[in-house]
Amino acid sequence: MHAGCSTTSTIVTYAGGPPLIMRVSLPIYPRHKMRVEVAILRWVRQNTVIPVPKVVSFDDSNNNDIAFEWILMEFMEGTSAHRRWRTMSMEQKVALTRQLAAFQAELLGLAGKPEHKFTTIGTLDLRDVGDGGNPSKLLEDEDDIEDAEEVLSVARKLLPLVPKVFPSTVPEFLDKPVREEEPQWGNTWTRRPSRPPLQQSITTNELYFIRRMEWEATQLQKVYKARMRELLPQWSPEESHPEIDFFQAVMQCDGMWVKQAGRWPDRMENGEVIRFEDA
Repeated sequence: MHAGCSTTSTIVTYAGGPPLIMRVSLPIYPRHKMRVEVAILRWVRQNTVIPVPKVVSFDDSNNNDIAFEWILMEFMEGTSAHRRWRTMSMEQKVALTRQLAAFQAELLGLAGKPEHKFTTIGTLDLRDVGDGGNPSKLLEDEDDIEDAEEVLSVARKLLPLVPKVFPSTVPEFLDKPVREEEPQWGNTWTRRPSRPPLQQSITTNELYFIRRMEWEATQLQKVYKARMRELLPQWSPEESHPEIDFFQAVMQCDGMWVKQAGRWPDRMENGEVIRFEDA
């Protein structure tokens, strides 16, 4: 059994069939979050070659025997890159990075499938994958309705900014300190790492692997960008503050900083160049 912040997953076995994964979720955005996750998994499976599990069944309510929302999916064999990273060769890491770039390009909808290019922000619905499901009652009381109206107001302010903001497409795991020189085992450094671990003392071995990760990330950034340009010549890896701030505003539409999320597009539309955190 594996548990996250709001979910628990366990392997389900039964006679005469392959193992399955059952993921049980706490009621965070009841019904809606679960339906969105199912819709995204089904859309990716139907429209791309990206390997995602098949959704066998799901229940987006707590009106069941376990009293929680759940998804039942096929079990996919594999080991996380995080667990294998130190034992992987650089050639394997390069191959993995090139494959991730291909997946990213396909998700952007620009790699041979222009009909799937997303032109608006938002999320998928089960109707987008040919499954209307049972209608869900998302707004339970006056507080829910009031919150939804505030979120909708912020979303309407952000919408006109969409044509002016282009999404950053460099994955977070590649956004590491730049290190061009490959570290060698046994070398020592006088400068402490830019991102030290929590413990106070760092051994030579730990410092080597920190430096090694920085160097590998620098090289893999080049691999990723080269592969993306190969697949999407018009793709630009340059990161800009408006893109980051727009993403933060979208994430805070229904968060504790919703009023700040509303002020930022107002000031941007008035011609100010301002960071989200300063709005």
